[in-house]
Amino acid sequence: MALPKLKTVVNRERFKRNAAVLFFHGEEGSASNLKERLKEMLLRNFDFDHIRVVFPQAPEIISKVDRDERRPVWFNRKDYSPAFPEQIDSIERSCSLVRQLINDLVTSGIRKDRIVLGGCDMGAQIAMHVAYRYLPDVAGVFGLSTHLGPLSHVYKVLLHKRVTQSDFEWPPLLLCHGHDDKRVNLKWAAHTAEYFMDLNVETELQVYYGQNHELSVHQVNHLKEWIIKTLPDKNTIIGPDLRC
Repeated sequence: MALPKLKTVVNRERFKRNAAVLFFHGEEGSASNLKERLKEMLLRNFDFDHIRVVFPQAPEIISKVDRDERRPVWFNRKDYSPAFPEQIDSIERSCSLVRQLINDLVTSGIRKDRIVLGGCDMGAQIAMHVAYRYLPDVAGVFGLSTHLGPLSHVYKVLLHKRVTQSDFEWPPLLLCHGHDDKRVNLKWAAHTAEYFMDLNVETELQVYYGQNHELSVHQVNHLKEWIIKTLPDKNTIIGPDLRC
């Protein structure tokens, strides 16, 4: 039985876009709310001249952490703590939906190495699962206010590759975290960054003092700079080096 396609919210389309960002909302959000929240913070759309920005919407499933209520979340989990094992069957379903969405982007003419995946909280966790377990040829991954537990299936794949192909080049990872995050402890994010670095993934961890489990203007502006660096406009003509 074929899986239904993910619903998405997309910023206004322009011609000649040669890259894409998939920005996954967190557990207490939605695609449309994330898009509007970013617009409120920046006073303009979270947008790029050469990059298509897509906000996928999580399907509704029964959430165990919310007393079996149906909610739009990317996967099920028993608790926020990294001590609890991943509910891999639930994660796999969302991974399949995201991979289907990426296939549609590739069919439209955007190469995988011109696609960045990322998101907030559990949206970022799905991005990490898809990129590092299934699509390591994407351009990069970012995570805002997120972490992976020490027994994550993502690390198992990275460890296996380190043993079998130590020079394998993984997509870079950007992690941004509030110093005062009361839901996802900063230590969890720091441990996640350490695991990725130990497993040969180029990793950057940015910490924002005074920030809780939320977005901030400084964080989003840094993310935009990182995206532009990771997905430069391939149609931009670089002039001659005029340095003395």
